[in-house]
Amino acid sequence: MTFVPAPDEIADRYAEARPRIVAMLEGLSADELATPVPGTPKWTVHNLLSHLVGGPVDFSEGRLEGAGGEEWTQRQVEARRGASLQQLLDEWDGVAPLVDSAIRGGMVPAPVTFDILTHEADLRGALGHGPTPDPLAIRFIADGFTARATAVAEKAGLPSLELCATDSTWRAGTPGGVRASAPEHEWTRALTGRRSNRQVESYDWTGDPSPYLDLLSPFGPLRESDVVE
Repeated sequence: MTFVPAPDEIADRYAEARPRIVAMLEGLSADELATPVPGTPKWTVHNLLSHLVGGPVDFSEGRLEGAGGEEWTQRQVEARRGASLQQLLDEWDGVAPLVDSAIRGGMVPAPVTFDILTHEADLRGALGHGPTPDPLAIRFIADGFTARATAVAEKAGLPSLELCATDSTWRAGTPGGVRASAPEHEWTRALTGRRSNRQVESYDWTGDPSPYLDLLSPFGPLRESDVVE
């Protein structure tokens, strides 16, 4: 399967996620901002927001060396450790129009929206808000990351992989080989490395899941310990 969203779709999903995140975080106390995030265990809620703000700012100011890497993202966190919640939200507001224009102009590819949607789910899991309520956001992640996972499985010479949702009509990948079923939100978490081997093995597989586990996420092997959100 392929996943080639148009620039406006990439921009729409980004633009719709940002106010959901702002609404979720507005009014949080300092203690709540210090909540650890199971999806990104090295970061707190404040740290994660700092990255979501810092990425677009770095893009707008041309600081792209190492973009997406750990050092690049951690610099964004360190630079904003002393920032208040309102300062972070104001900084994000200031750069948002430029980011939207750049995405719609075809200058920023889909990973910018993969990032915000994945981290929205991280924040929702940390703060007990449940899965992202927008089915278009969930589908964007599910389709995008499944396209990558099935291509990697094919390159590795494994039987074709088809992923299916148990709570929607979604299915993606290539029929005829191994099929696995789970709620669609669960696939978005597994495909972005936010689940453990044990959790993903517990999904409904028609074949042996073990050859696929290390291939599902572009961020490396799945977690050793269960991710509880």
